[in-house]
Amino acid sequence: MRIINLSIIIAASVWSMVLANQSSASTQQAANDDRMIQIKKIYLVNESGGPQTFDRLRREFSKWRRFEIVASRENADALVVLNISQLDLVRRAGKTAGPRSREHDKLTLKLLEARTNALLWSDSQTVHWSNSRVIASMVHRLKEQIDKRIIKSP
Repeated sequence: MRIINLSIIIAASVWSMVLANQSSASTQQAANDDRMIQIKKIYLVNESGGPQTFDRLRREFSKWRRFEIVASRENADALVVLNISQLDLVRRAGKTAGPRSREHDKLTLKLLEARTNALLWSDSQTVHWSNSRVIASMVHRLKEQIDKRIIKSP
């Protein structure tokens, strides 16, 4: 009988911790939603190493016209960081499939709160550079996320 009671107490304790974590995560998500909706000015950060990719990003945000793109971090509500990292090629039977090339990279787009550098949103995609629509599709996914938050907000 004692073992059953102890099991019930342990299960109840674990369940209450799970619920507390979910509540904390949803509170954090709501705070991020509010911060994303309030963004008016963005500063674009190029960690991609290439001006062409960064120019595509700037054009996509300019077309969207939701944010004012500012010339300094100090005047921004949020930072949009573009990062490209080269992927190692798949190894097969202990051998590298081919030399490293810039044909396949991992492109990451992050939205950070300017004051705290808190991550508000992020998206990553493996890129084949013959596909020039990758940046546009990532910015489109950010639009969708912000639109969902606007609809959800009271």
